[in-house]
Amino acid sequence: MKCQLFEGWLLFLALKLIVLLKILSETVDRLFVKSIHYLNLFLVFILIQGCKQVSFVSEPNLPFEDSSNFSYKFSSHKSSYLKDGRFYHTSTELNTGEILVTGGTDGMVEDFSSSEIFNPQTGLWRTAASLNTPRYGHTATLLQDGRVLVVGGRNMLGVSYDSVEIYDPSSNTWLNGPSLNHARTLHSAIRLNDGKVLVFAGEQLGFGYLLSTELYDPLANTWTIKSPMNVERIYNTANLLNDGRVMVTGGYAYLYTNTVEIYDPIANTWEYTDPLSSIRVGHASVLLDDGRLLVSGGNDGNIDLSSVEIFDPVSGSWSPGLSMSTARTNHSMIKLLDGKIISVGGNHGIRNTEMYNPVSNIWSSVGTLAAGREYLRANLLQNGMVLVNGGRGSSSSGVRLVELFDPSINSWASGETTTQARSQHTATLLLSGKVLFVGGYSLIWTLLSSIEIYDPSTDSWSAGASISQARAMHTSTLLPDGRVLMVGGYDSSELNSVEIYNPQSNTWVQGPNLNEARYGHTATLLSSGKVLVVGGSGTSGFLASAEIYNPVTNSWSSVASMSTARTDHTATLLANGKVLIVGGNSGGVPQASVEIYDPGLDSWTNAAPINSGRLYHSATLLPDNRVLIAGGGGFFNGSDLVEIFDSDTGIWSPGAPMLNARSNHSAIMLPNNKLLILGGTNDATLGMTSVEIYDVSLNSWASSSALSDPRYSFSSILLQDGKILVSKGTHNALNSSFWEILEP
Repeated sequence: MKCQLFEGWLLFLALKLIVLLKILSETVDRLFVKSIHYLNLFLVFILIQGCKQVSFVSEPNLPFEDSSNFSYKFSSHKSSYLKDGRFYHTSTELNTGEILVTGGTDGMVEDFSSSEIFNPQTGLWRTAASLNTPRYGHTATLLQDGRVLVVGGRNMLGVSYDSVEIYDPSSNTWLNGPSLNHARTLHSAIRLNDGKVLVFAGEQLGFGYLLSTELYDPLANTWTIKSPMNVERIYNTANLLNDGRVMVTGGYAYLYTNTVEIYDPIANTWEYTDPLSSIRVGHASVLLDDGRLLVSGGNDGNIDLSSVEIFDPVSGSWSPGLSMSTARTNHSMIKLLDGKIISVGGNHGIRNTEMYNPVSNIWSSVGTLAAGREYLRANLLQNGMVLVNGGRGSSSSGVRLVELFDPSINSWASGETTTQARSQHTATLLLSGKVLFVGGYSLIWTLLSSIEIYDPSTDSWSAGASISQARAMHTSTLLPDGRVLMVGGYDSSELNSVEIYNPQSNTWVQGPNLNEARYGHTATLLSSGKVLVVGGSGTSGFLASAEIYNPVTNSWSSVASMSTARTDHTATLLANGKVLIVGGNSGGVPQASVEIYDPGLDSWTNAAPINSGRLYHSATLLPDNRVLIAGGGGFFNGSDLVEIFDSDTGIWSPGAPMLNARSNHSAIMLPNNKLLILGGTNDATLGMTSVEIYDVSLNSWASSSALSDPRYSFSSILLQDGKILVSKGTHNALNSSFWEILEP
């Protein structure tokens, strides 16, 4: 059943109602966390349906403006998922061996202009420049000089394109090429032996099916009209034969057809040859090592087919081949390095894969896809493996999962399995430069006890020893001796348990319990090496209490309480050793109150409040020792407001507003003393991709390169080499395993 946009808004409203519970009272605030577990079944249902509930459109990727010429860009992500689940897209091997994925549709509400590139050697995906025009049902052909020619296609409004774009991998840019003479979609494109590209057949929506043929000359950058075909068609196959001719089989126009015709580039003629024995639409074809053409599957207008036919160009005749075990349509076939053929995917989410041996004329089963799909794209990689990406799943939505077939063991695996989707976790930079990820919620909001460690030196992830109790909304603090103190959090109730991680031995030990169970608190490493834990939600509601951990004595001491109980606040260590607490949620009301803790006196002082109450904001100590508060707001929306606190005078002053309102974002002070703001949300449901940089000296904001994946409640860590790791988080009710590297 095809997901409707209405279902997405049901999810959107459900999330809003759950967040609304958090506003009502302290008791309901605790209910909010518990309600996440009851939401699991609904989320799982949506996942099974494969629906993309509310479409996401990236914010414009504006050029970076910075007088110091110091900028950051997002270079790569590594995951078993495409950024956009898509089908009717293209997947093209570049001269480097990398795979360029371009355009497509999610099948419901969005056409894509986005492009992604897979590097088989590193397993990394990186975001490439977007097409100038979103499109699907187009073709993408590798030119001899390494550029990629994208031709035609359509949009979801029913408009066919005559536009052409050319991608240059060396500069990561798209340039408009000369337009086609006839707009078309679902056409075919073949690069001829002389390097020119033959484009033919297809459909011009609203005008009918096409006989026309056009030839692109990359040297002249021109199109020339060639002899028309004999039969209009879409959903046909097209292959370049060893003698340089182009063979077209089957397809559909006004009728299903079994006709076959061959184009001779030298004579500029289309001629019929022997027809297929069966009418076929949505079939697949591949050229065997001996020059024969194998055609499999498809639909004859009544049923899906498992039958196979083999064409001999020398005799010009067809002969029956051994049938596949599974009837399939809209599948892919690809030839392996040893000459064998695999047939993968197909209509209604077929998962099983078959391999054909031309020598023995035998089909055999060789594993199962994790995600069934049709209209998938398959590429033979230079290492002999097969990359499958995209396609339409059984729910009629685009598939994000990427899978790799290894012929040496005849099995499938996802492109990357080491990263766990999670949010409301912690991420801690260790003394070694590695990053420790702990706990949080999984893809579908189950609690995690697992940990992961990212190693920037090898650009790899590894699993670490699990914590003894799964949890989220806890804190993790790096101690001066290199250990990590994990405090409190939530499972099915508030936690007072403490665990301490030793990176040298990869072990956790139980620490002394908190005096008061809590989650949503803050933990601040003081100048003394002790850790101050403040506020949060406890068994009695919002907390004003505070306690200090002493790593030397391995003990907790209760200290003076704040004036205002709060959670979801910020805590910033000032240059004078005091701690600034700003905003948060108290009694279901966003707070404007500000308090300062003096560890030497064990006392709290009320400071001047901020101008508007806020939670889920960021607080960053600037190089001049002022503190910048950015974004945050209420429960349903973010803010673009910025306020700056002068710890010497105790006075707040307004800063220039951000370019985008946001909350639950991330803020990092850069090595050039500028402030980077990433991601977040403005409606408590959809993540953002926009990134902006604050110039302290100019009190101004400028846009930077956007994130590849929308997210909030995520982690961003400034690594020792100056790069930034952005990982995990939430978007559209689901948590992510995507990670990206931001580099200067």
